[in-house]
Amino acid sequence: MSSSSSSSSAAAGPSRPSRDDVLRREPAYWHTFTTNAKMRWYNRRILDVLVEEFRDRTKHYYTWAIHKGLLKINGEKVLPGYIVRNGDVITHTAHKHEPPITSDPVRILYQNDEQGRVVVVKPGSVPVHPAGRYLRHTLLELIKSDHGIEKVFTANRLDRLTSGIMVASTTTAAAKELAADFESGRVRKAYICRVKGCFPEAETVCEEPLLSLDRQTGVVIVHPLGRVAKTIFNRLSYDSETDTSVLFCRPITGRTHQIRVHAQLLGHVIPNDPIYAHPIWQEYPAGSLKDIPVPSTSEVAGNHNTNNAQQVAAHAYASAIKYLASTRECASIIEALKNSKDEGEDWSRLKDEVRFAEWNQENGWKEGNSVSGVNAAPAQGFVSSTADDNEGGYCEECFLPLLPDPPAEALFIYLHAIRYETDDWSFEDEMPWWAREGWRSPDALKKAQEARERGEVIRPPRLKLVSEMEALGSQVDQVCHEGQAATEVSHDGVESEIARHSRDEIAALSNGTSAIDLAPADVWPPPTFAPLLKRAPLPGIVGASSPFSEALDGVSLVLETFRGLEDFTLRDLQTRLRGTMTSFTPPIKTAVHTGHLIVPQELAQAVWQLPDLPFVSGKYVLIASETIPEDSLNQLLEDRQTLGTRKQSRVNQKAKARAKKGAVAAASDKAATEEARTTEPVERTPDGQVASEARLLAFLQKVWTESAAKIDAALQVWRKHAIASGSLSKDNERWTFRATVERSVYKLPTLVSSDICRHVGEHVWATLNGALTVDDHPPHPVSLKECDLDVVCSFAPWLNAEKMGPVMREGEEKSTYGKAWNSNPPGSVLFMIKLPDGPLTQQMSHRPSVAETKEESGSEGSTALARYRAYTLASLLPLPVSPTAGVAQQLKIWEPCVGTGAIAIELCALLRERGLRATIFGSDVEEENIAAARRVSRASGWKQGLARDGIEVRYEHLDLKDEAGAAHFLELPAIEKSTGGAGLLDGIVVDLPWGRRELSHGVLASLYAHFLQACLRTLKPYHCAIAVTLEHKTLQRALIEVEGVIRRRGHHRWMMKLERLVLNEGEGEGEGEGERSEVNAQGSKQADEMGGARVVEMGLRPAVYLLRKVPL
Repeated sequence: MSSSSSSSSAAAGPSRPSRDDVLRREPAYWHTFTTNAKMRWYNRRILDVLVEEFRDRTKHYYTWAIHKGLLKINGEKVLPGYIVRNGDVITHTAHKHEPPITSDPVRILYQNDEQGRVVVVKPGSVPVHPAGRYLRHTLLELIKSDHGIEKVFTANRLDRLTSGIMVASTTTAAAKELAADFESGRVRKAYICRVKGCFPEAETVCEEPLLSLDRQTGVVIVHPLGRVAKTIFNRLSYDSETDTSVLFCRPITGRTHQIRVHAQLLGHVIPNDPIYAHPIWQEYPAGSLKDIPVPSTSEVAGNHNTNNAQQVAAHAYASAIKYLASTRECASIIEALKNSKDEGEDWSRLKDEVRFAEWNQENGWKEGNSVSGVNAAPAQGFVSSTADDNEGGYCEECFLPLLPDPPAEALFIYLHAIRYETDDWSFEDEMPWWAREGWRSPDALKKAQEARERGEVIRPPRLKLVSEMEALGSQVDQVCHEGQAATEVSHDGVESEIARHSRDEIAALSNGTSAIDLAPADVWPPPTFAPLLKRAPLPGIVGASSPFSEALDGVSLVLETFRGLEDFTLRDLQTRLRGTMTSFTPPIKTAVHTGHLIVPQELAQAVWQLPDLPFVSGKYVLIASETIPEDSLNQLLEDRQTLGTRKQSRVNQKAKARAKKGAVAAASDKAATEEARTTEPVERTPDGQVASEARLLAFLQKVWTESAAKIDAALQVWRKHAIASGSLSKDNERWTFRATVERSVYKLPTLVSSDICRHVGEHVWATLNGALTVDDHPPHPVSLKECDLDVVCSFAPWLNAEKMGPVMREGEEKSTYGKAWNSNPPGSVLFMIKLPDGPLTQQMSHRPSVAETKEESGSEGSTALARYRAYTLASLLPLPVSPTAGVAQQLKIWEPCVGTGAIAIELCALLRERGLRATIFGSDVEEENIAAARRVSRASGWKQGLARDGIEVRYEHLDLKDEAGAAHFLELPAIEKSTGGAGLLDGIVVDLPWGRRELSHGVLASLYAHFLQACLRTLKPYHCAIAVTLEHKTLQRALIEVEGVIRRRGHHRWMMKLERLVLNEGEGEGEGEGERSEVNAQGSKQADEMGGARVVEMGLRPAVYLLRKVPL
C-alpha cells in the first residue's frame, strides 16, 4: 500500500531513532496506509486480497483487524467477505515495527541544485522506496532526514540488499531527462560483486534470457520465455582462503536480479544471497530450469472474448508463466523461498496463527479459506510452539513478537553499483570494503571508513563499459558524428516519463538484416532537407482580379491560420507572392501563437488575388491593432492568483452563513461577502468590479471608439464582399450582427469571454444603431446564432511585443506542454470584421467542395478545418532539396492512417506543383476508410493506379495494430508489402489516432511503438516523418522505449529521433526578411520549450512532431 502522511510514535523502544556501530533502529509507531483498489483485486474478497498481496501478516491477523476497524474501505468498517470494487479506497492503520538496517550512512557523491542532480551511495539493507515493512528506513526518507533534501526523484532502482551509486534528480525536469537516459539505454553501468569459487580469468559473457517467475518472492530464473539479458564478467581477484572471487560486472541490459542470476547460472553464486544461495538450488540447479517445456500458447491461453491479437498474446504469455510456476521444480523453489525464515518473518506469522486465531474463535469471527497455496498455508517449522514462549516479549500495542536484531552481515549482499555513466556525465564510487584486501578482518568496515575520511580512495579498474562488438560499432558510427554539425539536424530532449510495453513485444525484435543495418558511413554525407512548402505559382494560374478587389484599397487584410505554426504559414505566403513581387514592404506581421497574419494595405490586393490559400481558415478586414499595456496584463494575472487563493475561503464563509435560519442567515451571508471583499488585497472600483479588469474594458472601449474612420472603411469592404459572394442582398439594408471575443491564453481574475463579448457588443451596437434600443426595431439587430456581420475582438499574444517566448516567473521550471503559458504574455488586441465564406474561400483548386467531399466519404470529418489541417501537415514534410530529386527518382511517401485521404490528396497537389514525381501510399485499419479515401481521391482527380503529371496514389488496407501484435517487433511484413520494401520511403506523414474514443491507452502505446518501428524500417537514412497527436506523452514514451530496445539488442545502428520543428534561414527560396527572422526565432523558442514539438491549435491542441531516422 502507498503510505499516507498519517503516522505517530508509540511507546515501544526509544523516542527517537537509535544507532550504534553496526545497526540503525527506528522506534515503533502507528501509521495509516492508504491504497486504491487495483484491477486484479476487483470482484474478490478483501480478506483474500490481503492474504495474497501482503504476506507479512496472516489471515488470522487480517480477520481480527477488519472486525476491529483497523482496516476500512472507503472510511467504513466492512466484513472479511466484502467484495472489492473499482474505486474502493482501502486504509490500514498498523503499528509499524521496521526492521533495523546497517549503520552505514547514505553518502552524497555529487549535488548540483541548478542541474537538479544528486548522486548518492545507498547502503545495503535499505530499500529505495517505501514497501512492505519499510517506510522510514528507505533511501528517500533517509535522504530527507539525514541531508535535508525534501524531493528526490529516482530513475532506476537497486535491490534492497544491493549497495552502490544511485543517480537521482531534485526537479521534475531533470527527472524526465534522467529517466530518458536510462530507458533509452544511454546509461552504462558497472558493478562489483564477490562470488563463490575461483572464477575464470578470461572475460566471460552470459547472454541467457531472464524470466520473473514469482512476484512475491521476486525470484528470477533463466528460461527461453524470458527477456534478453547480457552481462560481461571480469575477475579482479581471488581469495583462496575463502574460495571467493571479486568480479567486475558490466550489465548491458537492466533486468531484475540480472547479475545475481547470471552469476548463479555460471556456478559462482554470491555467497550471502538469501534467494540464489538458498539450499533449494542444490536440489534444482538453476541451469536445469531452462529445459522445462512449456505448452504452446493455444493450449495454455484458452478461449477469450476478444479479437485483439495483442491482448490474446499477452494473456497467453501470462498463462505460460503461470503454468511454468506450477511445475514441480518451480513450485518447490517458490515454496521454499516463501517459507524461508529470513529476518524472522515466519516467526511473526506463527504468533499471528496462535494468538489471533484464538481471539477470532472466541469472538465467533469466521475466517474462511479461499486462498490456495503458500500464502494461506500455516507457518512452517514451529508446530510445537505456543503463544507464550517468545523470549523477546511482545509489543503491548499490537501484540507482535519482539525479535532479536539480525546480524549485520545478513542485511546486505556482496553486490555494489560502482559506476554509472553516459556520454554526458560519469559518477564512480570507491571499492566496497568487502572487495578489498583484508576484508575478512573484523574491523574491515571501520578501516574503510577511516581511509575515506583521510581521502584515501580505492577506485575500481578503468574497464570500458561496452563490449568489443559495441566498441567496434561506435567507431563506425563516429564517421557520422564528426560531420553532424554540417547538417541542420538539432537534437533536443523529450519529456522522459517511461512507457512499459508487454514482454512479447520487447522480445520480438528481429534478428535479421535490413536497410536498418546500413552503417552510417555508407550513407554519409546526408542530404539537405527543406519542408514541402508550396513554391511560386506555376505560369498561367495566377488569380485574376475579383469584382470587389478594388474595395481593398486603404485597408489591411488579416488571414486566420492555425496558432503555433505562424512561421511556416508566413513562409508559405511569401513564397506564393514571389510570383508577382520581390519585396515585402511594409512587412507582413505575425507572431507564434497569434493565429493571424496581418497583411498591410500595400500587399492586400496581391494576397487577395492569389488563387487559393489552403493554410488560411478565415479572412478578415482589420479595424484596429493596439498593444496591450504590459503592466495591465501583469496586474490582471496577479489579481487572478490572489483571488484564486481566497475563493475557497469565501465559499466556506457563505456556507456557514446559509446554515443559519431566516433573516439572520441573509444578513450573515451579505456580511460574509462584504468582509471577504474588504479584507482581500485586490483593488476594486466603487461598484465592486476588480479594478484591473475595469481598466482592461476601458482600454478596449478606447481602441474601438478611436477607430471610427477605419470602422466605416472596413464596413464598406465587408458589404461589397458579402454582396459579391452572395451572402448579402444588394438591396438589403437591414442585416444582423454579433460580437465575438477570442481571449486566447490570457487569464483574467473574474471576467469570462462572454462578459467581454457583451461589453464589446454594446459599443458595436452604439456604432451601428446609435441610441436606438431593441424595442425601437433597429436596422442592425443582434443575432448570436446566425448573423451577417461578425465583429471579432481577438487577443493576439506576442504580436508587436518586444519580448519573445513564454514569460517565466521566478521559481517556475522550464515550460512543458500544458504549462507553456504560465503568465499573461505581452501582445496586442485586434478588432476585425470577418469576411463571409463564399465559394472562393470554400473551395481549393485541387479539391471538391466540402459538401461534395462529405457526400463521397460519408464522413462528417471531411470539413474545411480538416482540409486546412491536412494541407498544413503535408506542407511540413521535409524532403531532399537536390535539384534532380524529382527527375532522377520516383519519391515514395506513406500515410499510415489515411482516414478519408485528406493528407494524401494535399501531398499529391503539393508534389505536382513542385514538379516532382512521386507515389503516395495510403493505408488504414478500417476498410470503410480506404473505400471512402478512394472515392474522395477519385473526385479530386487522383484515381488509384493512374498517374497524373508523374504523381500516383495507392490505397491499401493495413491493420498495423493487430498485425504488429503477432509479428516480430521489427519485421512488420505487412508494411513491407504496402510500401514496396524496407528502407525505400522518402517520407511519412501521419495523423495518429488518439483518445479513448479510438483505442485504449495501452493499445495506443503499443500502436505508437510499432509505428516508430515501421518508420525505422521503411524510411531511407536521415529521412523524416511528420506526426501529429494529442497523445503527447504516449508518443514520447514510445520514442524512448524503441531507442532503448535497439540499444539493448545491439543489432541495428539507426533510431528515430525527435527533432526541433523549426524553419532555418535559407530553407526554401529567397532571403530572410527581418519580420520572418523574428517569427522564426519565436518558433525555435517554442520548439525548445515543448521538447522539440510544436503545439498547434487545430480545433484542439495537438502536438506536431518531426521524427528523423539518424544513427545511434
